[in-house]
Amino acid sequence: MIIDFKQIPIFWYGGIKQGRKENIIKMFNRLDLNATHVEPVLSNSIRIGCSASHLKVLEMALKIDGPVLILEDDVSETEWYVPTYEIPNDTDSFYFGTCHNGIHPNWQNMGADGGCCSDPIMMETYENYYRIHGMLTTHAILYCSKKYKKDCYDLLKQNDGKRYLDVLFASKMNQYRVYAPKHPLFFQDCKNDNLDAYEKTKKPLKNLFEK
Repeated sequence: MIIDFKQIPIFWYGGIKQGRKENIIKMFNRLDLNATHVEPVLSNSIRIGCSASHLKVLEMALKIDGPVLILEDDVSETEWYVPTYEIPNDTDSFYFGTCHNGIHPNWQNMGADGGCCSDPIMMETYENYYRIHGMLTTHAILYCSKKYKKDCYDLLKQNDGKRYLDVLFASKMNQYRVYAPKHPLFFQDCKNDNLDAYEKTKKPLKNLFEK
């Protein structure tokens, strides 16, 4: 399946923090992409606000047949960005933004570096991407199958902000065909307010598993 970023629906949410709206709009202009802004759900809790906002966008994605890209407001393209990208035909979800943080299926290494793809021995490796388990990030996710969209929507709806959405998704990821590129196409461009996320989303997964 070929993903053409100029053709698929793209939604992004956020834009509250200073400079983020301006930066992501500049990115869309640079890449000649059309994207729809969805007003975030405001909350005193980041956990609740992010979950509710993502739920709001997923509800819109459910009405669309085919792949939908959902971006958070702090993303920028990486040096590996390409306008079209081939993904497996059986893809439920493809993480075009990746992270070096994750959880193992046994939950004993929650948040540990190297946990995002489970054990490298268990991971399925392809030419340009991996099948992943337990990755902790949600800044650039392509939702493909209708079932996966619906299951993620239901998961967030039932959780009602009790747990972070990336932890929720990570805990169920091994039940689906979820993939990620060896080199991310988007990263969290938030060096000034979240250096940890900036560094761990900019480094390729290949650096972790194919040294």
